[in-house]
Amino acid sequence: MIEKTMGVHKWLIISALLGVNAQLFAETNYYGIGESGNNSSKNEETIVESQWPKTMVSGTLPVLYVNTEGGVPILDKVTDIPAGLWIEIPEKCSSKEFELGSVESPVALEIRGRGNSSWLQDKKPYKIKFEKKTEILGMPKHKHFALLPAHVSPVLGMELARQVGLGWAPRCEQVEFVLNDEYLGIYSLFESVKIDSNRLDIFEQEDLCEDEEIIPYGWLVEIDNYEDEYQFVIDEPGRTRMMVTYKTPEELSEKQYQWLYNEFSEIYDVIYSDNPADREHWADYIDAKSMAQYFLVREILEDYDGFCGSMYMYRDNEGENSIWKMGPMWDPTFNAWTETNDWTMNHLPSLFATWKILPEIFHTEAFANAFLDVWNEFYPSKMEHIRNYIVEFGNKCAEADIADTARWPNKNAVISGPSENYLFGCMERKAKWIDANKVIEVKPSGIDSALKDKRVVSIETFTLLGSRIENPSAGIYVRLTTYEDGSVSSEKIILK
Repeated sequence: MIEKTMGVHKWLIISALLGVNAQLFAETNYYGIGESGNNSSKNEETIVESQWPKTMVSGTLPVLYVNTEGGVPILDKVTDIPAGLWIEIPEKCSSKEFELGSVESPVALEIRGRGNSSWLQDKKPYKIKFEKKTEILGMPKHKHFALLPAHVSPVLGMELARQVGLGWAPRCEQVEFVLNDEYLGIYSLFESVKIDSNRLDIFEQEDLCEDEEIIPYGWLVEIDNYEDEYQFVIDEPGRTRMMVTYKTPEELSEKQYQWLYNEFSEIYDVIYSDNPADREHWADYIDAKSMAQYFLVREILEDYDGFCGSMYMYRDNEGENSIWKMGPMWDPTFNAWTETNDWTMNHLPSLFATWKILPEIFHTEAFANAFLDVWNEFYPSKMEHIRNYIVEFGNKCAEADIADTARWPNKNAVISGPSENYLFGCMERKAKWIDANKVIEVKPSGIDSALKDKRVVSIETFTLLGSRIENPSAGIYVRLTTYEDGSVSSEKIILK
């Protein structure tokens, strides 16, 4: 309902700008590559060419052209299609030096579909991979980029990540995209999340590593809510599933797999420990400050999906001080359209049945202290910058947004005009609510008060399989304490 309401709100703005043309485009059938991806009919090709020509570009943003070999359509997310790319900078734009290639001499690359639910939309996202590392629109050289339908949400989310200090966040530039001479509207060209000296600048572990001294370092993983080929799942009764997709390294040796699986099994057990004192140990595995920074961005946007998917984590080689850190930020979405009186994480849709770390650690001392510090650094000092950033983005895209809406009359506007103030007002309202609730209650931890004064007779340690052990090494165990009155208490312990 919220999304529908916003669509109407933005459509009224665009309709006022387009007048009768908006209605004309809204009533026109589109015969291009739709849900079936079928564009083989000659008649349909002719309609596409005449109805959505490349001349629809507004001339206010760089124009990114891609022609696939033989005009082959992009039908799926697995088939890499050979193609050529070039970028033209219209007269209304500055930075003519960012032109790249030409229609006569395009830059070689491969292109395919990407995304999960976004791939099911009419305006589709794409993954591009250059034949060799290429600098594009001022972004540092790399092979891998993502072309995403433009909207303020991911652009704003990345800037918020930078402002809270979450480390490297993918840069992007807005372009008008023409694929095989068909105008597809405004897209954001994003850097893909990769370990690289110009991106996530950390130690990178090689595939199939067998060196046990190296294996704990140089990881990039994603806590996911979609199944993936490069993934393992930890699932126990009464708990939500944790789906860990390993991005780097991608091809694992048995030693690498076991180390990573054991590491996240320990984290999983700590987060879900019945003993609040043990739960505090989550910060021995994951950097508390980066977790608080990650939470701030997702919460101020009311980004439901970011609490259980698109949750990247990395582990650099910092010797004994190595610890998992949150980030880079990816796929943030703005949903804070209505007034709130609770934390977003407490109202995740039931379809998000995957691991939710933040509700489990929210009331720990480590998280509460870290979040208060991070929030006070951000608010209110950074809000004016965020307002200006939204306005600048809207102004930059305003004219191209009209052409984009003509191309896709049933989608939400990218963001321009009065919508800029409306969006910031919604975010500012959420920020004020967070500021009023920034002091998080720390729930008590430690020994049950009913047991505190009892005389202990014996303490025994057992493995998770039930074997008694005298001198346990690092790992997870069950400790049984027997008292003088014959009562027994048990707790799960983690030895580092």
